Order: sequence, then structure tokens, then C-alpha cells
Amino acid sequence: MKLHKLILLLALVPLSCSEKKPDAPVIIQPDKPSTDDTKEDGTLAAWKKGNLDIHFINSGRGECAFFIFPDGTQMVLDCGASIMKYDSGTNLGLPQVGIYPKPDDSKVAGYWYTKYIQKCMEWTGNTTIDYGLNTHFDGDHLGVGYANYGVTPPTSPYGSWYQTGFTYLLDNFSFGKMIDRGYPSYDYPYAQSGTVKTNCDNYRACADYHEKQGTLKREKFVAGSNTQLGMKYDAASYPTFKVQNIFVNGEIWTGKGTATRQLFPAVSEMSGTGGAKEKSPSENSCSCVIKISYGNFDYYGGGDAGFNGADYFTWKHVEKNTAAVVGQVEVMKATHHGSADGCSQELLDGLNPSDIIVNVWQAVQPRAVTYERMKNTSARIFTTNINETYKTTEYSDKGKRISASGGHFVVRVNPDGKSYCIYQIDDTDIDMKMKVVKKFGPYNCK
Repeated sequence: MKLHKLILLLALVPLSCSEKKPDAPVIIQPDKPSTDDTKEDGTLAAWKKGNLDIHFINSGRGECAFFIFPDGTQMVLDCGASIMKYDSGTNLGLPQVGIYPKPDDSKVAGYWYTKYIQKCMEWTGNTTIDYGLNTHFDGDHLGVGYANYGVTPPTSPYGSWYQTGFTYLLDNFSFGKMIDRGYPSYDYPYAQSGTVKTNCDNYRACADYHEKQGTLKREKFVAGSNTQLGMKYDAASYPTFKVQNIFVNGEIWTGKGTATRQLFPAVSEMSGTGGAKEKSPSENSCSCVIKISYGNFDYYGGGDAGFNGADYFTWKHVEKNTAAVVGQVEVMKATHHGSADGCSQELLDGLNPSDIIVNVWQAVQPRAVTYERMKNTSARIFTTNINETYKTTEYSDKGKRISASGGHFVVRVNPDGKSYCIYQIDDTDIDMKMKVVKKFGPYNCK
């Protein structure tokens, strides 16, 4: 890591955006360790070569997942940092209110992601984020590029952009490649910029700077590719590991080789800016979608690519089409945070997941209708946050089908790719000691 980036980490700017801090959560004592992955002191053992780690980092401000591939290659998938006013959750109407920031509100989300990732880097010895992958340009996946609710994020010492999500990481880590859905023109299906600085404008200013410094390469996500996100250090030792690019911007993998087909109409035929009744895709609908395979283990990550507007245009049912080529998986990330237009019946039926991880950053997530769909499957359900008021008033069974809520969640796949465990990690610890709240598994892959 470059010296100027190390210096910057010592001068991180605090930011407060809360009204009332809730009571500290009750931490369940860890189960007695049945494997070496929970140490005697109750913390998670270090990643070891051959393991596949998927860390769902909970900031209460959006989605961020950190992957350690079996050979030590590292990837950040999304880095959300929305700024939403915290509310106790008693007012569940629109505009939707936020979950309390984790581990607290003293710093922006990017700061906490940085600390968590640094802890993981101590395990791997790899100080580079080999891949940054942003699924789409909404603030809860990319980081906001503007002040919101009267809160102004810190400004980068290298330029005029705000440090929130990916911009925070780009300023503080060495990156290999940054991959997104818009590079280099950022104009699909319409220009991702404006007179008011957008999330994408803010991100591009930061990425442009680091690319000009020669410290970053950028690429557009390539639907159908199974090499764009490959292992960088010892791929030959893990021949069953693969990242398959499934979908982006209406282009979807056919399931054969690297061939793709176009799901969306031509831009010349589009109208509107993505509303459900308009003949154009929303920002969510354009999300990058991936499948990760390791031995018998499969993972589905679909960003926010759901089915909003499918009642008006069948091509807007992205989930139905991705499920058809992905097939059964062990673990899936709930699309669109479990919102009403995510985790459709078609997706759940097609993927038949054993486990569903829901990244919650708003009080009304997952929505009641989506929870009903998920709970009627055989899958275990994990939510990074839960609003008790919403759960008890809107869920028909008071959320009894949720296996665990609150915390970071770590999926650790064993080196043979035949089994995995899920660890619930204390998300209130500012020192990121990786204290295990509860262990689930081991589970055999199907």
C-alpha cells in the first residue's frame, strides 16, 4: 500500500448522522467450536489457502461483500454508502427510514469497510484488492456523490469527490481492476451524469484520477465471460473454481460457452427513464449478475436486478431469465435487499437455494411480500439487520423463519468445495475482532 494512503487512514474524518442510538444488541454466546474455524477466544479463525470466503459486511448503509478466492485473490463486490436519516422505526411509511449505522455513526461506511477488509488482508498477506466490481450506480451499492439530509461526506485529499463507498476504498487501497457496467462511456441506457453531481459522476472523478496515476485499470463487465474475474495467483491448484458473468445491461449469457443474447430492446426503441410502465430499464435492472462455483458449491449474486415492471414488459423480468441459466445454488444474495421486486418466485424456484443472505439497510427490508416468498422455501434466511417493529407488525409469523438477524455474515467454503459454514459476526465491534456470535453448519453442498 502506498505511503500516502497509509497516512490517509490515520486521518479519517468522523461523520455523524444519527438521532438516537438504540440499545446495544444482545450478543448470543458462540456455540462450542466443532471445527478450528471458531477459535477458543470466540473469534473467527483466519482464512487459509483453499478456502473460499464470502464476507457480507454490514454497515447499515448498503451492500458490500468481500471475497477471498481459494488462492488469495481478493474482490470487493459493491460498496454501498447511502446517507439516510436514522429513525427508531416506528414510522414505516415513505420515505423509508434507515437502519442504525454499524458499528456506530462516528464514521462513514467506507471507513468501516476499510477496517474490516484490512483485517481480512492480515489473513491473506495480500494488500491489493484485485477486483472491485460495482453492479450498478445507486448509492447503496456505489456510494453517494452528494450531501443528503443535511449530511456532507468528507472530501478526498486528491480531488473534489466525496469519500463514501467505492471512492473511499479507491483512495485508501491499491486496486488491480475496477469493473462496472458503464465503462468507458457511461451512457447506457442514458447518460449517467448531470448538472447536479451524481453518484456516477463522483465515482468517475475518483476512478479517473487513480487511472491517470497509473495505479488503477478499469474494464466494463462482460456478460458471458468466465475469465474476467479469474484467480490471479494459483489458479492451477483450484480447477473447479470459476466466476461466471451472467448478465448486464440487458445482455444475458445463454448458458453455453461465452455466448450471449439481448434481453432488452434496442436503445432506439426505449422511452422514459426506467419507470415500471415505461419502455426502458431501471438502474436496478441493468445490474451485473454473477455466479461463483467451487467444487459442488455455487453462489448467486444478482445486485438489484429484479422484476420491476414485468407486468407491463416481460423482458423486465431479469430474475426469471437469469434463473434459467444459473440453476441450483447453495447460497444466494437476496436481490434488491429483499424488496418487493426482488426474489421472485421464479428466481427462488430456479435457484432452489439452501441459504439466503439479505443485506438490509432500510427499516422495511425485507418487505413482507418477499419474506412470504422466501419463508415458503426450504432455505435458511439470514438478515444483516432487522427492524423489530416492522417484523412484528408485517410478518405473518413474526419473522420466525429467519435463522439469524444482525451482524456481518461470513460464508466459508471448505477446500474440497463439498461443504460450508455460515458465521454470524458481531457488527458492533469497532475493532473488527471477528467475534463469532453463532456458527451455522457445516452444510453439505447439493
